[in-house]
Amino acid sequence: MKKRILILSLLIVTLLSGCGSTISQEDYDKVVKERDEYKEKYETLLNSITNTEDSSDTSDTSETKEVESNELLQSIEEINQYTWESSGYNYVGIELKNNSTSTIRMDSEFIFYDEGNNIVGTKKDTYVAFEPESDILLYVANEEPFHHFEYNLNPKVDTFNQPVYSKLKNEVSETDNKLIFSVTNTSESEANFVKCTVLFLREDKAVALSYAYAGTSNGKIASSSTERAEIKKPYKIPYDDYILFLDGRL
Repeated sequence: MKKRILILSLLIVTLLSGCGSTISQEDYDKVVKERDEYKEKYETLLNSITNTEDSSDTSDTSETKEVESNELLQSIEEINQYTWESSGYNYVGIELKNNSTSTIRMDSEFIFYDEGNNIVGTKKDTYVAFEPESDILLYVANEEPFHHFEYNLNPKVDTFNQPVYSKLKNEVSETDNKLIFSVTNTSESEANFVKCTVLFLREDKAVALSYAYAGTSNGKIASSSTERAEIKKPYKIPYDDYILFLDGRL
């Protein structure tokens, strides 16, 4: 910018100095007119360059983000799909694994269809601090029954949230009616939103889901501390296995 302004200034000085030590009003007016014309051309050129640069920067940023998202998407592995009904709602769960080296923020959209391929529902969800080499469960519920569904994922590098999954150690106690999870935070920082989500299975098919936060209502666990979460077993719903998903962030 300074170089461009300097060029304009030198041009004006040159025009003025070329008229000698004394100039007539006519010559002066001519120089001023030429100066204004050059100034107008300069500002037009400068605006054109600035707009081109801004457009290029925006385009480059958009393309970079799209490439990044596509690369991350290729590193997301679908482990399993689950569907089940509970309390009048129709659930879908997608178990995913992060095979990338980045912590991910995952935006997702689920679209539900009836047998005639008409849309009967759509739900969106966001999962943050998806740690490399960890598994998560994305799940949503639709009010109306559906015949089939599809989902779209939009992963981004999570630069705001720090993952805690690999720093959580868990032990399980079991009674006739509930599961008790003792979760220890082995990191040097406080863990937040530590959540135990249990998917109950029968013959590898989902039959129920329940969750609870460890410790306080916000799932806070101090460094080197242990907090517990209780989850009731499904009432009158037979199951033969379950999967625990632990998540949270620092």
